[in-house]
Amino acid sequence: MTMQESTGSAVVYVAGEPLFLAKDQGGKGKPLIQYRQVPTQEGDPTKPQRRRINDWSRGLGDSRGVYQGAVEHCEYAFLGRMGRILPSHLINSVTSFVAHSADITCIEEVTAPANRILVGGGTKVSEINPSTHTLATSHTVTGGGVLSMCLYIDVMAIALGDSQDFEYRNNAGTYAVNSLGKKARCFGISGEGDLARGASYNWSKCTEANFYSVDNWSTDYAIGDKSHLVNQVFGHNQNDYVLKDEGLYTFVQANSKEANVLTDLVAFASSENRAYGRWSDWIFVCSRAGLWRVIQQGAARPVGAECHTLSESALQNTYPTAFQANGVWAYEARYDAVNDLTYLCMLRRAEDGDASMLANPVTTVSILDKFTGKCRAMHISSLSGTPELYYAKATSVAYIKLTPDGKPSEFQTANTTKVWMPPTDLGSPMTVKYFRSIEAIGRNFGSVQFKAAMDGGSYNNVGTALSSLSSSYGQKFWTLASNDHGRVMQLEADLTNASSSAPAEIRDIFVGYEERPVMTDGAVYTFRCRDGDAEQGVSAPLDALGTRQRIEALIDGAPFTFVDENGQSFTAAFTAARGEVDYQRFGLTPQTAIQVVMRKLSYA
Repeated sequence: MTMQESTGSAVVYVAGEPLFLAKDQGGKGKPLIQYRQVPTQEGDPTKPQRRRINDWSRGLGDSRGVYQGAVEHCEYAFLGRMGRILPSHLINSVTSFVAHSADITCIEEVTAPANRILVGGGTKVSEINPSTHTLATSHTVTGGGVLSMCLYIDVMAIALGDSQDFEYRNNAGTYAVNSLGKKARCFGISGEGDLARGASYNWSKCTEANFYSVDNWSTDYAIGDKSHLVNQVFGHNQNDYVLKDEGLYTFVQANSKEANVLTDLVAFASSENRAYGRWSDWIFVCSRAGLWRVIQQGAARPVGAECHTLSESALQNTYPTAFQANGVWAYEARYDAVNDLTYLCMLRRAEDGDASMLANPVTTVSILDKFTGKCRAMHISSLSGTPELYYAKATSVAYIKLTPDGKPSEFQTANTTKVWMPPTDLGSPMTVKYFRSIEAIGRNFGSVQFKAAMDGGSYNNVGTALSSLSSSYGQKFWTLASNDHGRVMQLEADLTNASSSAPAEIRDIFVGYEERPVMTDGAVYTFRCRDGDAEQGVSAPLDALGTRQRIEALIDGAPFTFVDENGQSFTAAFTAARGEVDYQRFGLTPQTAIQVVMRKLSYA
């Protein structure tokens, strides 16, 4: 309700008791009232503000601005080190690689008769020379599709499913079909170092080197729910594990029985529950229910991006399909089934202050790649002389070079690095901020475009792109009155890199702004304090001193019902004293007057 011009009454009521307004000295006798908009919250419009942002290493998934140093989401970015936004690792392709007829499901390595990376999927096994990263040769399987491979001693076992005899590749590089009529959905190495096989819902193992022409296989043991299939078999710390559609089991040889370890997958039973990885003494299971960490002889718990409950980024619609670890870093593929997209994520051990939830032991810090299709396989190899991560991109394969500190040894230049900061109210949730500038400190800028979204709206460019720096410093300005103000601001940084060895890099971002407090209707009232006062047939209930003390007690006190000079009633508060005013009217005795600010309160 907008304050109205006074009708001339000099009586107002506070909580039902009258107060009298002083009048002007010009002879007109009008009450001394100045109507104005009054600030209701924090904010100093006369003081420019600056916010420095210089850490993005505390993990992904903060969509509420809760964790200092975390971000909401990123693409093609390396954020694994404090104070630096860098492009992600250079993504390499294998020369002359021919796409498979179906998704790649497994990647392994051999050293005989030569160093080779074997990539299986569809009806082919492709062999890559790791020294030159070129396709050396390929083999077409007899039938079915390649589901799993495992090197046992110096022979590669190749699983082709429950309806096709498995194949093998010997140490001379020759492929053949087993002569036993054995089928296999997957192969792995058991806890004792034997070859394990999964077929249908069964588990068995072979203790002899010859597993393909002499029947050295043990009895097939049924594991778990017979309506669900075995997807992986492997050993860890002398225990045997069987990963099925409906859960993870250990196989206890003493009584030939299964012991269920991960029952949480029963409600998420799926053929997608098929990948696993190791990191230190932990087992990680990639499932439709998320990434789970399994402690041997202990509990299992979810630890992936699905645990970042404050996140609203694209990762919340994904689930893991592959996992590998190297030193203090791990790599995880997460698949978005709705949009048919995979995100190649980088993880590290969690640290205090990370955006990980539930005392999560791992933190997702970067997204190195994004592509159409599913990643069903990863493998880390050092056959080239340096560690390299090979990963499936649906029917093709790519690789990146790894370093011990996780930082790219070569930086990608093909895609724009994007980082979405968490939304921030800059410490004052109710004030409107008027944004002025973005300043950046960095190196080797090719093109950096800053964008901002206000109060959940769309992103808009902040000026043009920064294409050069002066002494490592650059600045851009918001367009006046165009997406330049709001209570909550969310920043996006888009960085284009031009060099694989001297990458573009952001080290500090400074946001310049001013705060504008929320305003409401109000007025400055001058109240008179004198003994025996009366106006319009109303007598003052207190003497001059009592009236003054009552007014002073109301300042910054509790709200009260206020009836103004026009008879309007509303809830109000006195917020500030303007001091005392002494004046003399028409030669009468001096009066003491107190000037206060009244603000109207609304609870609608």
